[in-house]
Amino acid sequence: MELEKYTIPKTNFTINIIYWKLTKSDAFIPIINIIGRIDSIVEMELLKFYLNEELYDNTYYRIINFSALQNKTNHPFRLKNIYEDRFIFVKGNLIIEENHVFDTELDALNYCSELLKKTYNDGKVRIYDNEHHKPKFIKALDHTHFISFEMKLDKENKLGYFKILGNYPGSTNDLDDDILETKRLYANLNKFLKFSAVEHIIIDITDFKYQYLDKYLQDFIPRYEDFDNNPIKVSYIINKDTDITYGFVKNSKLFFNLDSALKSLKRNNTL
Repeated sequence: MELEKYTIPKTNFTINIIYWKLTKSDAFIPIINIIGRIDSIVEMELLKFYLNEELYDNTYYRIINFSALQNKTNHPFRLKNIYEDRFIFVKGNLIIEENHVFDTELDALNYCSELLKKTYNDGKVRIYDNEHHKPKFIKALDHTHFISFEMKLDKENKLGYFKILGNYPGSTNDLDDDILETKRLYANLNKFLKFSAVEHIIIDITDFKYQYLDKYLQDFIPRYEDFDNNPIKVSYIINKDTDITYGFVKNSKLFFNLDSALKSLKRNNTL
């Protein structure tokens, strides 16, 4: 059985993030600018997935700016996030079925300013405008990646292979980097499962060096549909010295290389 490289579906929009620095406050708010167009339902779902699971930030409120985005699908936008109150939208030409939707970025900023009134050092809430009290924006810092992924599929899209490579904790000795990288790991795994629609996933950790499982790198368990508790759907490729006490789907099959995994799964009609 041959596996082929998997590529996430392409999109016709780009994402640009800047941070709004509140005057006389320590607060920063990310503004996520979505630029381009949405031509399909798949693209719409990819955008929702990004906002729900891939947007790595520890701030509470986020401003999503759709003013430079065209929606060619005519479907309304509904994020359905359990933390929906933290998202504030600038609608552009989209129909947005959310609670906090504004016509302009400035309106969204001033609404958010009122929500963050306790963060102003002098106790005075700012009302921003384009002349006297212009908002200040700061470019988002680049994040250092020390974990990478290799994704493959069989020709029938039934079997998925997800390999994790790198080291944890990372070389930056920065807890924020470690937290962001683990979030990125889980988001990429779930994204692969969601958009490839595979029926079985092999997770390979043989080239992933980690000291231990902790609060952030909690396990190697997919959190998509019933993959987290269904050993029929998940297998692992591990090293001979891997501690399997916890961190893996219970009763899932364990292998030491990809060839043996493929032969066993095929022989047992798992594929």
